Amino acid sequence: MFQQLIVGFGKAGRDLHLTCLRKARHRPEGRGLFDERIGVVDPLVASGGALQGAAGLPVYPSIADARGAFDPRRTVVHICTGPSEHYPVFVAAVAAGFRRFVVEKPFTIHVSDAREILALEREAGLDVAVVSNWLSSPVTARLKAIIDGGELGALERMVIESSKPRINRTLASSSHQTAFDVEMPHQIALALALGGTEAAVLHAECTDLSAASGTVPHMGGATIATMHGDRVAAVCHSDLGCPMRKRDVILELERGTAIGYYQTGADDNHAWVKVFGGDGRLVATDVYEDDPLSTCFIEYYRHFAAQGPEPLSSVKFNTGVVDVIARAKVLSGLLHPAGVPDAVLRGAGRSRGRAGAPAACSDLAAELSSGAARALMPPPAVTRSFKQRSRT
Repeated sequence: MFQQLIVGFGKAGRDLHLTCLRKARHRPEGRGLFDERIGVVDPLVASGGALQGAAGLPVYPSIADARGAFDPRRTVVHICTGPSEHYPVFVAAVAAGFRRFVVEKPFTIHVSDAREILALEREAGLDVAVVSNWLSSPVTARLKAIIDGGELGALERMVIESSKPRINRTLASSSHQTAFDVEMPHQIALALALGGTEAAVLHAECTDLSAASGTVPHMGGATIATMHGDRVAAVCHSDLGCPMRKRDVILELERGTAIGYYQTGADDNHAWVKVFGGDGRLVATDVYEDDPLSTCFIEYYRHFAAQGPEPLSSVKFNTGVVDVIARAKVLSGLLHPAGVPDAVLRGAGRSRGRAGAPAACSDLAAELSSGAARALMPPPAVTRSFKQRSRT
């Protein structure tokens, strides 16, 4: 049974990790994994600010100060600071003796930090899992079963969208500098999990956010088109100025289409998978109760307790996510190539995929960025159009 130490008590630490740790502790499959004792490390909270949600919790200004009250052998550290602070938090926590970590996404926004953390993990014998709650959803499990089982043939294309109205949060906080760092880590992780971890970035763009009070550069939306191996094309699209919430993935396979609709908010905990045959007819609808972040924590803590397998969302896996997003930033002009290792850059702007697929992938990415495809046709029609272009 592990105590929990939440480092960084902003929205992620307070509203997501604290809330879902408490929910996970009370779920039947979470019993015996989570100690009731939760601590907070945040200098602002410790000095009397941002106390909302921390009532009754022990609060410390630094990880070193928490060390005396939280035994590293029985504690999991949840890193919920801004992504640029993740590596320094790791260093401080390891120096204090902690070895088990759950890290909020994005894992980091710097390729160099990802490799430093990977090296630290190996040298210090750390056990690290990165939040990727889409991978813990029953929607993803069902889609993976469809792909692996071959019931609709081989996977050919994916369209993954995560859009929402995020204008107020963007105006209130500068914790994220580009739309590539908000929802895209979840989407790229899903693309790598379903399509394969060998991913070439073919197209990328980032737009500004327009609000009544002005414009925020690079925070309106992001699109990344990738080719996984020599067969699977994918487009990930996120609009942070969207008037509605969308979290879905469309899989085009040889003999049909599968669409996963992820939970979009705290007001309802249901998710769906719809399966269409090759003639476009709906053949199955599966409905799930879905609490992906709590499930994510249960999976991770079972691993920490040697009761379950190592999570897919490891440091190595998420270094791949960071690399894909870094390539996208280079292609979109937001990151200078000099700041990215050549080994990472070699996966940008090229593909060994079949003829026509990269062009079709980029075309669909442009349509999704403009909103035209989603506004004019339902998801199966989007992918049918994509399918026709990629085979010409």
